[in-house]
Amino acid sequence: MHYFAYAYIILIVANKFDNNNGFFTALVFTLGWITYISAQYIFRGKYYSAYLACGHIFLALILVVMAISGSDLIKIILWVFSGFGAGTVFCIKEVLKKHGGNSANTLETSENYGHILGLLACIGAYAIFDTITAPIIVASVCAILTVFLVFILSYNKTKEFNYD
Repeated sequence: MHYFAYAYIILIVANKFDNNNGFFTALVFTLGWITYISAQYIFRGKYYSAYLACGHIFLALILVVMAISGSDLIKIILWVFSGFGAGTVFCIKEVLKKHGGNSANTLETSENYGHILGLLACIGAYAIFDTITAPIIVASVCAILTVFLVFILSYNKTKEFNYD
């Protein structure tokens, strides 16, 4: 949900920075996807819960700095780096497999709900507060909630925190 609550905001920021040209905006968006996709190649091994939790903590911190930054350039640079944290979403499938919830249909359905709710949260936060900072803060809260859900899932299945 968090990705869709902030990802498209960067198009507004980059386009303003780009003077409506479009090339820089496309480049920034592409770089963000490259970092997002590269996370699954960087974080290898069996510590999927830890990768997911650490990646989303990293993401939440980046989003908070984006939200409080007055510089569009800093927001753009941080957005590109946010892909490394958000890209750990691939770990969800592995964590679910470990804890007996490996239904591809369940994961796909929950992702679809997350996409829709993320966009609605983005639009709602922007409409209420009339600033692009609001959706970024909403996304940060969602990223932290992801970390808590990983802890809860890990704890409930093992009765102790287990990151492997």
